[in-house]
Amino acid sequence: MSDTKINIFDFINQIQNKTTKYEYDKKIAPGYSLSAILAHNEYYLPIVNRMNLLQMYVPDKFVYAYYHDMIPGYQKLNFTKKDKKKMKERKEKVKEIQREYNVSKREALLILVHKERL
Repeated sequence: MSDTKINIFDFINQIQNKTTKYEYDKKIAPGYSLSAILAHNEYYLPIVNRMNLLQMYVPDKFVYAYYHDMIPGYQKLNFTKKDKKKMKERKEKVKEIQREYNVSKREALLILVHKERL
């Protein structure tokens, strides 16, 4: 008998590999944490987004069961790092918008986000 500690990634592996080695424990892997981790894969996003609409109204065990049934199979999860150069450029753009339109930092960010979406 092994005394290895079970963590949230054991449950993620169970979801992806369609196994049931461990019984689900919401203290180890709450539903919102499962959603946050699975959202790092673009192929899982439609499934995760569908669950996010209901997540606050259903038990965590249901969230786990939904993902276990709906996730099609193993896909690598890519955790991204922030690009410091892009962050610096973005800060400069925000300052430029603040000066140009004489608005607060928050309003400048909203303007920038709106421009990026166009």
